Amino acid sequence: DYGTIKKVLAPMNQTSSSCLLEEIELLPKSQREPIRSLQILHSQSVLFVGLQEHVIKVPLKRCLFYKTYSACIGSQDPYCGWDMVMKKCTTLEESLSMSQWEQSITVCPMRNLTVDGHFGTWSQWKPCTHTDGASVGSCLCRTRVCDSPAPQCGGWLCEGPTMEIANCSRNGGWTPWTSWSPCSTTCGIGFQVRQRSCSNPTPRHGGRVCVGQNREERYCNEHLLCPPHVFWTGWGPWERCTAQCGGGIQARRRTCENGPDCPGCSVEYQPCNTNACPELKKTTPWTPWTPVNISDNGGHYEQRFRYTCKARLPDPNLLEVGRQRIEMRYCSSDGTSGCSTDGLSGDFLRSGRYSAHTINGAWSPWSPWSQCSRDCSRGIRNRKRVCSNPEPKFGGLPCLGPSLEYQECNILPCPVDGGWSCWSSWSKCSATCGGGHYMRTRSCTNPAPAYGGDICLGLHTEEALCNTQPCPDSWSEWSEWSECDSSGFQFRLRQCIVLFPVGSQCTGNTTESRACALDSNFIPEISVARSSSIEEKRCGEFNMFHMIAVGLSSSILGCLLTLLVYTYCQRYQQQSHDATVIHPVSPAPLNTSITNHINKLDKYDSVEAIKAFNKNNLILEERNKYFNPHLTAKTYSNTYFTDFNNYDEY
Repeated sequence: DYGTIKKVLAPMNQTSSSCLLEEIELLPKSQREPIRSLQILHSQSVLFVGLQEHVIKVPLKRCLFYKTYSACIGSQDPYCGWDMVMKKCTTLEESLSMSQWEQSITVCPMRNLTVDGHFGTWSQWKPCTHTDGASVGSCLCRTRVCDSPAPQCGGWLCEGPTMEIANCSRNGGWTPWTSWSPCSTTCGIGFQVRQRSCSNPTPRHGGRVCVGQNREERYCNEHLLCPPHVFWTGWGPWERCTAQCGGGIQARRRTCENGPDCPGCSVEYQPCNTNACPELKKTTPWTPWTPVNISDNGGHYEQRFRYTCKARLPDPNLLEVGRQRIEMRYCSSDGTSGCSTDGLSGDFLRSGRYSAHTINGAWSPWSPWSQCSRDCSRGIRNRKRVCSNPEPKFGGLPCLGPSLEYQECNILPCPVDGGWSCWSSWSKCSATCGGGHYMRTRSCTNPAPAYGGDICLGLHTEEALCNTQPCPDSWSEWSEWSECDSSGFQFRLRQCIVLFPVGSQCTGNTTESRACALDSNFIPEISVARSSSIEEKRCGEFNMFHMIAVGLSSSILGCLLTLLVYTYCQRYQQQSHDATVIHPVSPAPLNTSITNHINKLDKYDSVEAIKAFNKNNLILEERNKYFNPHLTAKTYSNTYFTDFNNYDEY
């Protein structure tokens, strides 16, 4: 009803009763509520407690709650026992050795009267002394006792100090100097630093502070000259643009001083004059007047031609052929009025006022397109036709229209093969000592491959070693192993003595642990004191005479032992042959001897003993009648004694 779980030990047998081992309060008093259900998950040794709105998981094995031997054994918990090696309360699975694991569940524990200890009030401050190295100082101290109440029945001990010390004057002391830090430069004059602190011990309660500097510096690498500085000069002026209009390229240059390995490029390009070129027009001069076979009232006609061209310079592929212009004039036959162009136009030429013999020109079919001027990225091709179908004759009009036609071709962009950019500057070395590396990179962007062009060949990263000099020691020596703690382990420590560790310095753990050596298996080292002079003397006393005596004694003893064993074996074999009796009825062979039968006669008086002895002799005589030594014991019993029912009858 109140959220309390009772842990009960099941009875060992019918005569014993169950034991109440533990009462567990799941919730604080202000939040108590009834338990709805309980379910044990044996695979995980967990008890699930169902409440109104949530579920609580409680471990069945609560061995860590018992801190002492008496609390662990007295709990009578079937899951827990005291491990003699680890010196703590564990489950059987956690124990190192079953023989070192102790448990008692034969009697019921007392009702839980566990009381945790609490400290009483502090006493009044009293003068006291303390020793700090070679100096003795005066302090104020006060104490308290764990008696309000004292821990009972395995309750927790009081946690916290039992004594407080105040107003203890302690003079400060310097710690040892740290190791010198790595030089601030790899070449040229730099500096190194080492430090110490006033914490060995720290001054307190009016003690003197440390006198002196807590930081020292010194120069380094003053004899290691740096190589000449390699650098670029400033950029020169931009060169003249390669085109006046329509987009050109101009460059500027710089040079590398003190060496050839400056990072970057020595030439830089930029576009220039990207404005479009103006469209220029040119008109050819008029051709001379040419008579035309057209007569009118005794006069004749003449004509002349000129052409107009236009283009966007400087690219001649953009040339466009303009229209053809024709002029005609009329000349009188008597020459009185001269030649006049008044009233003449194209309509007059097309009106058919020609002589019957006039043949106007006509174009031939277009020729095939020529090969494109470029394989990609917009080329130009052309085709031609000739005014020969038919040719103009007898003053006929020439063909109208262009004789040459242009067309764009291969408009797809050309493949662009990738090109490497300039190398970047070398990166900073990854370590200041112990061997590091630095690197530089470049990218395939000058230009980047496009439209199916080839990628760049080669490495995009270069690495080189740097700062290969060994690093100074960064760890202090390991401290001594500590005493074994309650968990059965020992520890030792070390400190990083470098103020600013770099690279591989101070890598690793600052602590180490190991299992304590078992007391039961500990064999103390015993040193035996010997005198070298006595040993040499004893070794010298064992001479050739002793060796011969020992050899003869061993030979004689071996012969005697061999003779004794041989005699014993002969006697034992003879007795076994003479005294063996095989029982005829029993399925297992029965071996006995005459002496055994005689020993049985001790139970009778002399007359009965004589009768029994005679009966035994009769039995032996009857056996000799039927006994065949060439038959086995099994064949013997099956062949000759099937008609006897028991030993007495036989």
